[in-house]
Amino acid sequence: MYKFVKRLAATISVALLGLNSAHATFNIGVDVFSDPGTYDPVALGETLNLSACGSDVRQSVRGGSTPSANRIYGLCTLDDLTDFTITWNLTINNVTQIIASGSGANASSVLNLAVNTGIGSLFTAPGTYQLGLIVDIPSTAASFVLPDSNIGFSQCDAGIRIDGITYGTNPTCSLSFSPNINGHRNTGFASTSLTINPATIPEPSAALLLLPVMGMVMARRRSKNA
Repeated sequence: MYKFVKRLAATISVALLGLNSAHATFNIGVDVFSDPGTYDPVALGETLNLSACGSDVRQSVRGGSTPSANRIYGLCTLDDLTDFTITWNLTINNVTQIIASGSGANASSVLNLAVNTGIGSLFTAPGTYQLGLIVDIPSTAASFVLPDSNIGFSQCDAGIRIDGITYGTNPTCSLSFSPNINGHRNTGFASTSLTINPATIPEPSAALLLLPVMGMVMARRRSKNA
């Protein structure tokens, strides 16, 4: 029912074009641009705060057209992300694992993500990791309201295949098996390097602060033994 209402809203918007051009609502085919962000090195055991807010949807460039500069909409400015799937993954030593993924009502929950590092996490050792972000519109019939009240809609883009996982699976559309970065399609993929440093070791000066306490403990033991 919810999908039907959104499709109906898109259809009505087309009708409005002929009624009031000054305040018309346009259907805009969109491509997805992924930006996982850039991050300073963190020490093993610290919390890593991920943000997908640099990602956006933008006017499609199909047919050789050039998108208008003002038709770029930040992912975190969209009120409705139920047509999206957002996936964070990491790669180290040619092994890729999913950190977190959200789709439909859960898509917005992974826009900004706090991730633990260290024991019990996917970041178990110091090193350089490849942090990847996939922003996908799985349906070729998706439509959603853009911040300027225009309607964004998906097109027949089947998506891409990354490390054996296919994102965007409509069999009637052409599938690209090459994970080229931020192609003109319903699936945007990009990655960035992330450095995890060894766990922080307390400064020697901090240990010196414990010497008076240790001295008191040793003095008490001597007095008891006397």
